[in-house]
Amino acid sequence: MRLSAKVKERLRNNSARFIEQQIKEVVRTSLNNRLSFLNNYVMWDEPLVKFADGDDPIFTEYDVNPVKLDRFRPPISYSFVQS
Repeated sequence: MRLSAKVKERLRNNSARFIEQQIKEVVRTSLNNRLSFLNNYVMWDEPLVKFADGDDPIFTEYDVNPVKLDRFRPPISYSFVQS
């Protein structure tokens, strides 16, 4: 994957903010977030994006069933890098 100098700088300066902005942009601009038969109605509002340390003790308090990742296949892949 090739990143432009501008993208590299944004990642270096504030990677969390950059990733948050990219996620929000995908949701805002994706045609998969529109219902074409309803005048391009937007299905999902702007997402809340936050980050947490995977070693945070709060996660030991959650009792969740493990997800079988081999069953999960995202329907679409997104690319944030423009060539």
